[in-house]
Amino acid sequence: MFATKFCNLYLQNYNDFSQEGQRWIDAVRKCLQVSLVQTLRPYLRLTCKDVKQLAFDSHTPCYVHPVPESPSISVCNLGASDFFSVFWTIKSSLRMSADSSRRTIRGMFGILKTCPGSFLKKFNFDGTVRLLKLRLKYFRRLTMRTLNDFVNSIAKKLRWQETGIIWFADPEINSTTSASSETYMNIYLTDRNVYDLNADNTTVPSNLNTTVNEFKKMTKTGDLNGFSITILSSQGCLDANCDKLSFNITARNKGVRGDGSMCLLNLMIVVVDTSPQRFRRKSGYKLKHANNTIENYLFATKLELSKLKMNKIRDNLSKKERIALNNLRANKNIIIKKADKNSSTVVLDKKLYIKQAMVILNNNIHYEQIQECHTEDISETINGC
Repeated sequence: MFATKFCNLYLQNYNDFSQEGQRWIDAVRKCLQVSLVQTLRPYLRLTCKDVKQLAFDSHTPCYVHPVPESPSISVCNLGASDFFSVFWTIKSSLRMSADSSRRTIRGMFGILKTCPGSFLKKFNFDGTVRLLKLRLKYFRRLTMRTLNDFVNSIAKKLRWQETGIIWFADPEINSTTSASSETYMNIYLTDRNVYDLNADNTTVPSNLNTTVNEFKKMTKTGDLNGFSITILSSQGCLDANCDKLSFNITARNKGVRGDGSMCLLNLMIVVVDTSPQRFRRKSGYKLKHANNTIENYLFATKLELSKLKMNKIRDNLSKKERIALNNLRANKNIIIKKADKNSSTVVLDKKLYIKQAMVILNNNIHYEQIQECHTEDISETINGC
């Protein structure tokens, strides 16, 4: 997909680049194609994963030295206009929900940052491209996808896409990060009409100053915080190293959004990280493929919802109807339960119900019998509650 988008730059937008940019795009597209020729050899048995890895491994050498005998043709020698036009056009055309797309785009930008003489070292981020640096507080199980989803949620709240803003998140995260840690993340913003060559022509450009001001305001109030990520501070960087700043904001200590949410989050962390054997079970069976994180999240959400004030429920039954209903409930030979759909109620024969339940539980595709019965209670002290 990435190679296709890159080749389209040559076919559809060739005249939008400088001569230096044209030579680089032409060389890179040829390099990417040649690097995959080896995958066509009949004696090689490569999986889709192998081909993807070979393609990704070819990006760095093809960006830096697509023509070995011509070292001047390199991403390191591109001007800001050429690089950002390539970068933002390809990014906006890829499906960024895919891990491979995010990895490719981050790799392309990461290579530029390693170039000793690239334009990035002296670029002024107070014009067509803005750089925001965030200091984040996060919790266990943070992933690259989580951080990207967090930035996308910010973009949705601030309506970046609707106002013609395109963005790129460059988080600092690795496998050694610990629980309740802090990390930094850069967010690059630009006007779609400036660098996205596939954008529809519009007469009204995006206002980056307004976009940044709205971001500053909501960062300070804590209204951009996510469920497991809190923005501690944000900076407007005028250079790539953030040595010069246009603003420096410390966010209010609001925690994740919602009353009691920090307490709820701490509870969930304990629940998720506690061995399943520490809980009492309702029966001797369990779901084989249950996702504990999702189940515990749903439980905690329902618990918070149950605390909401509701209108008083009034009895609409007569005295005779109430007596008849109580007698029905007292009958131990039947089972009364809600129907799977709608709000109706069904009455089942108890023996038949047990028989049907055992048939389902003995289906070893979805359930397995628990060999041991653990009844130990949780005794963790939860901070913040």
